[in-house]
Formats: sequence, C-alpha cells, structure tokens
Amino acid sequence: MNRNFLKIGFFIALGTSIIVSCSKDDDSVEGGPDLESTQLYAANNNDGNITVYDLVSGDVKTFATASTMAEGVYYDADTDEIIQASRSSNQLNAYTGISALLN
Repeated sequence: MNRNFLKIGFFIALGTSIIVSCSKDDDSVEGGPDLESTQLYAANNNDGNITVYDLVSGDVKTFATASTMAEGVYYDADTDEIIQASRSSNQLNAYTGISALLN
C-alpha cells in the first residue's frame, strides 16, 4: 500500500512539473525593450584610463583621466557623469559630459 502511494505521488509530481514548466513563449520578446546600447565601464588599475564597452554594438572606447592608478568607476546617467576612485591621488575624480565623449 505504501509503495503504491509513493508511485502515485511520484507521477502526480512529475505530471504537475511538466504541465507547469512547459511554455512555448519563453523566447518571445514581443513588446520587450529594444536595446540601443548597454555599456560596461571599466577602470584601468595600471594607467587610470576608463574603457567603455558597448555590449550591444561591440564598440570599445577608451579615454584618459587625470589618475595614473584607478580602482573603481561609477556612471551616473542622470547627470551624465563618471566618478572614478583614484589611487594615485587618493580622491574621487568626476568627469561630466560622458555621452558626448562616447559619440
């Protein structure tokens, strides 16, 4: 009796997971966002340069900064500004008008 109960429970669980997990709309992006650009900002620890990787188009752009060694970088889209942590001068450096530099 216990064995039959386990078999029935197994088939119910298997059937439920198949019904719930099968969907043909997984690849559908209809109405989804069209990505013009997705950018990754990277600071260079050796020379302080900031490299911007556009993950959609594959473009790579690098621009020099006042720092000779940098540890981290943050881009603020609201102010169009990059803030970089400079190890060479032990301060934060801010650079504005970044979108103009990237175009």
